[in-house]
Amino acid sequence: MPVQPPQSALPADKLFALLSERAKERKPVHTMGAIDPIQQSQMAYNQEVVYVSGWATSSVLTTCNNEVGPDLADYPYTTVPNQGQRLFKAQLSHYRKHYDERCQLSPEQRAEKPWVDYLRPIIADADTEHGGLSTVLKLAKLFAEHVSTVSRRPCGHQAGKVLVPTSEHINRLVTCRLAWDVLGASNLVIARMDSESAKLISSTIDACDHEFVLGVVGWDDANGSKLSLADTLAKADAAGKVGAELGQVEKEWMDGITLKTWDEAVIDHNANNASGIEAYRSELAAAAKASSSLVPISQARAIAA
Repeated sequence: MPVQPPQSALPADKLFALLSERAKERKPVHTMGAIDPIQQSQMAYNQEVVYVSGWATSSVLTTCNNEVGPDLADYPYTTVPNQGQRLFKAQLSHYRKHYDERCQLSPEQRAEKPWVDYLRPIIADADTEHGGLSTVLKLAKLFAEHVSTVSRRPCGHQAGKVLVPTSEHINRLVTCRLAWDVLGASNLVIARMDSESAKLISSTIDACDHEFVLGVVGWDDANGSKLSLADTLAKADAAGKVGAELGQVEKEWMDGITLKTWDEAVIDHNANNASGIEAYRSELAAAAKASSSLVPISQARAIAA
């Protein structure tokens, strides 16, 4: 059977055209969150797109066990796509009824009754922390079948956000696009991230991240009395501290150290050696050009030595 674009392709194309138009005008596209079909049907009169929040969905509707709660991405990965399908089917129902109603009116009556576009594009949060790339592939397939757009992000109002390596995020985006290309879907991915407030990263294996990774400098621990942040928090946790108390322990530890990137540490160490700094930068640039890639921190250490 030839590949047939899913129903979500039409709203996706509408959204792309809308975003392109507003980009030229340098204006935003206004929307608000919808948690049920009734709210969404009322939004169709004045809102240009429909937003499906992962947080709101986890608070009012979770697949399988109906156990609601905050957006910790611990609900089944089908939860938000199912909410999107629920709203999209409601859109189709309202669209059919509205179209049929107008077909029974005279031209004069239709002129007096404004057309309401119930098929507003749907933008839905996508938590891709569920499983590996195969899960991302299946999640993208569900979104293509149910909604027109995916907003890839974790919950933005919570602390303790952990970034994944750049290469892992790229793999997820490529996997998402692959699923949609196979389906013939023209869905959009909106990268709406909260990485600027994240303090942790799951792995530093990717050289793309090395120039941004902060490390402790001036760690003077000759007698072994200093504890790392992980050990400090573990000790506080064992002592029964929770919540704000643990937050205060972390703040005090962070206030007592200095964080810098590797390049910043090298430059500060050679503050009175301008020629040494210039030589370091030149060797870094030469190494990057020779390998046609970014220089990992292990190689940067060897150059600085």
